Amino acid sequence: MDVIGLSGIVVGIVALVVAIYGVRDVRNQVRSLVELERNRLWAKTLYNYVWKLVDPTDENFRAQTVRDIHEFEILERTLDPKQPLDTAQNRIDGEAVALAKELVSYGMASWRQDIDENRALRYLEKWQNERNAKVLQNILGDSYTRLFGSRKER
Repeated sequence: MDVIGLSGIVVGIVALVVAIYGVRDVRNQVRSLVELERNRLWAKTLYNYVWKLVDPTDENFRAQTVRDIHEFEILERTLDPKQPLDTAQNRIDGEAVALAKELVSYGMASWRQDIDENRALRYLEKWQNERNAKVLQNILGDSYTRLFGSRKER
């Protein structure tokens, strides 16, 4: 057997190993996608089924929002399983208050009567400060901890 034939066999074996690894990786990706869709379908089914047990009120829109939040949390946890459960809820709350503030400032909406505007704006400021601190910590890493201390110390 000459060098060309031997190198052809080696290249063929390497290509076969890479192909097998690629197929296994794709199968794992598809399995994860199927699990994600199963969880989303479960959330939808659960929220649809609950209406067999209770009658809707004028607050039905809020129940729809709760269902959407649950789906969002499922997707968030799929992307980052180490996240605490309340992280997605805090993000939704903060973004919603920020958007509400923007709509009110442009005159496109007004605060609901049962919402304390000052409390909502204080929450927004606190949320933005926490988010900015997290971004700075990600950018600066250990330098941030040395400059500002850890979250536990504050």
